[in-house]
Amino acid sequence: MTIYPKSVMTPKRLALMDFARSENPTHLLTLNFHDRYTPEDAEKRVERWYIQVMHRLFRKPRVELNKQINFVAFPEYTKSWHIHYHAAVRIPMDYVGAFTRVGAASWKRIVPSSTFDLREIGGTADDLTDTLLYITKSSSSERVIHSSMFTPRVQ
Repeated sequence: MTIYPKSVMTPKRLALMDFARSENPTHLLTLNFHDRYTPEDAEKRVERWYIQVMHRLFRKPRVELNKQINFVAFPEYTKSWHIHYHAAVRIPMDYVGAFTRVGAASWKRIVPSSTFDLREIGGTADDLTDTLLYITKSSSSERVIHSSMFTPRVQ
């Protein structure tokens, strides 16, 4: 696994950043496992978490576009090979509090060893760029996941 400094802008990294930017993210979410999980098992747990959170918040499988909570998440590994995800998330402002409460509690139930960290992305283009540089710093970020992989989107 390679960790890229801010100054290294490979074509893949630029494409991943553009993909994340297309969601118009409002928050940076870090989902830590603090234990060893295969990428496949980690993705299944993220999927289960996302479906539970969306169900608890909206009580229906399809949500209007203006209420959708979407993310682009990039895996990264610690030195002890514990996976975690950095996600650029778009959360409508009316749902930030509920998402934080429900999301953190659901994540802890699904991954007992875990932590959940949600931070607002600053309001400038530079703040967003810095966030995207941070979440795409690892070569493992190529195994990106998107929330649409887990639930159908409203058209």
